[in-house]
Amino acid sequence: MATIVAPTPTKRVNLNLAMKSYEDLERLAQQTGRTMTDIVWFGLALVKLYLEETTKGRKLIIASDDGRAISEIRFPN
Repeated sequence: MATIVAPTPTKRVNLNLAMKSYEDLERLAQQTGRTMTDIVWFGLALVKLYLEETTKGRKLIIASDDGRAISEIRFPN
């Protein structure tokens, strides 16, 4: 797995999250052994990738081991 490196310089931000979202963020950090900041950076990277690829007419999919598309990742409306 690639190492997530903080961009420099950094900027501190405050987020207002629903309690469920905060709990999800905390759980994901614990499950992965990463910080909550790392999880947010990864989420931002996924949104960026999604937007870059879908503007080219491409789709992001989850594939099975044999390469069959199982589901498509879509940005919520």
